[in-house]
Amino acid sequence: MRIMEDTRTVKSITLEDGAYSVGTGDNVTAIIPYEECGEMAHVIWFKILRGETIITRVSGKYVVEIVY
Repeated sequence: MRIMEDTRTVKSITLEDGAYSVGTGDNVTAIIPYEECGEMAHVIWFKILRGETIITRVSGKYVVEIVY
């Protein structure tokens, strides 16, 4: 199943050099996958939100684990 077709809520993502988790000390309230157009194909990105504010975006190429 493609990430964009998965309806489960992302609880955390682990990166090559760190991690983001919903409800932890860094006040992340949501992790939302989305697609952007790349040169040859769509590329998966993750929005990391604190409330309604996007605090960072992470390219899917740096994500090594997704926890639902």
